[in-house]
Amino acid sequence: MGYLDRNLMAGETVVFRTRIHWITLLPASLAAAVLLGGAIALLFFPKARLASPVCLLAAVAVLAGPLARYFSSEFAVTNKRVAIKVGFVRRRTLEMVLQKVESVAVEQGVLARMLGYGTLTVHGTGGTPEVFDLIRAPLEFRRHVDEQLAARA
Repeated sequence: MGYLDRNLMAGETVVFRTRIHWITLLPASLAAAVLLGGAIALLFFPKARLASPVCLLAAVAVLAGPLARYFSSEFAVTNKRVAIKVGFVRRRTLEMVLQKVESVAVEQGVLARMLGYGTLTVHGTGGTPEVFDLIRAPLEFRRHVDEQLAARA
């Protein structure tokens, strides 16, 4: 049970849920793979075997941050609001009732369109825009917000 599930209001149901796109893990995964390969290669050199665990620990450290961000981020549209939580240790949340949502903007480059991710900007009435990068299915998120707003009108 995630943060959003624990903080639902009475009568509130989740209409759409997404998270950060897997592409955020790619740079760290590549770096960890190189470090892991280095750790394995160092095992074949007797004088350098002690450096192998260091490479292994570095690979784990490189992956830890992006994995924590990936698994601790939640984006949801409910029948009453937009709820977003990013981060585990340093948490950032946005919970905006649907009536206060002015617009949801999506930015996608060519690669982002092909892989299904983008930048989501939520504009509230009278507030500053909230920007969230590398979100999976941002167009579908916006569509669900629009559908909930239309159902309330």
